[in-house]
Amino acid sequence: MGGFSATPAFIQTDAAINIGNSGGPLVNLDGEVIGINTMKVESVDGISFAIPIDYAKDILTQLTSHGEVRRPYLGVKLLTVTPSLMKMLKRRGRKFPSSFESMQGGAEDGIGVMVHEVLPQSPADKGGLRPGDIIVEINKEKVQSTRQLIDTMTETIGKSVSMKVLRGKDGAPLEVQVTPTTLKGRH
Repeated sequence: MGGFSATPAFIQTDAAINIGNSGGPLVNLDGEVIGINTMKVESVDGISFAIPIDYAKDILTQLTSHGEVRRPYLGVKLLTVTPSLMKMLKRRGRKFPSSFESMQGGAEDGIGVMVHEVLPQSPADKGGLRPGDIIVEINKEKVQSTRQLIDTMTETIGKSVSMKVLRGKDGAPLEVQVTPTTLKGRH
């Protein structure tokens, strides 16, 4: 979100893709289009990647609505916090608020989003986000992963959003207002 790649998680496939013929549909066994074949690993036969169809539909909607693809820019580097990641970070000396530690989830389920870095003069900096903050809600909706946060921010470009963050040792909930802008030049 400012330094983040707007590229979606790709679907790995063994579909035969050769240079010059990418872009065809990737279909499942029911004949439903689930992706668009995009690239091939050059050094290995039989490994290719496709863009998920939902991502392609989102791009089409944005092009139709805005004439361009819009990406949110907050100016932060984020990390989805899972119970297993929290455990690892704690072993390295990272302290988490007790209110956050008590949140439940499976070992790989996201339970919040930690702000790793805030770029100076960015929308996040101007809104009051700080490194170490843990974002748990946006506009009163629970946030569990970086992907969920990015998807939410895409819908709020240019609008002020309320974020509930946990800050410091005590983890007292704090409300910050952030207005994401459009990331220019990265499609």
